[in-house]
Amino acid sequence: MPLHTWLLYIVTVSVVIMTPGPGMLLVMNHALRYGTRPALATISGNACGVLCLMLVTAAGLGALLAASATAFVVLKLAGAAYLVYLGIRVWRAPATPFQVEAGVTMRPLTTLFRDGLLMALSNPKILLFFAALFPQFIDPHASQALQLGILASTHLSIELICSSLYLLGSRKLAPLLAEARRVRLFNRTTGGMFVGFGCLLGLSQR
Repeated sequence: MPLHTWLLYIVTVSVVIMTPGPGMLLVMNHALRYGTRPALATISGNACGVLCLMLVTAAGLGALLAASATAFVVLKLAGAAYLVYLGIRVWRAPATPFQVEAGVTMRPLTTLFRDGLLMALSNPKILLFFAALFPQFIDPHASQALQLGILASTHLSIELICSSLYLLGSRKLAPLLAEARRVRLFNRTTGGMFVGFGCLLGLSQR
């Protein structure tokens, strides 16, 4: 893969990943609510989900999903339902001031990892994105496996860096959420955004 192609891929992926979406919103929510270490579990789960989607795309299922309207609709509605469920859960969360002690986690790390994993897997449009993106940067005359490995590892690296930046930025906001009324507003704002993302996904076209 030529260097200029790889650099163009980095720019393209960075712009997409840095655009706030439900995944980043979940990381910010967990960082504020539970702390840095628990949020890292969410980031890890999200990264694993993205990796799974890239592997599925490499196996050709992304193209199959693009060709099957029924499969796309089913997965899309399932993902939308999960986002709405997550939004309702966040909306109804207790308005407890975010003053998590070091080393204390209110929820198991495995649960936070699962939340991140399901968040990544909840959007079938990511499969279509990878199915459309990867061929633009792959040289058909070179090893496709090697090129896919480079593209996937680059994407995951950028994903982890951007998620970590969102995490650190979120922790700076923690002192602002030391009052119950502000926490309640935060819960309802982020919960409403998750529901909004779910509705947009459910109504979206391919």
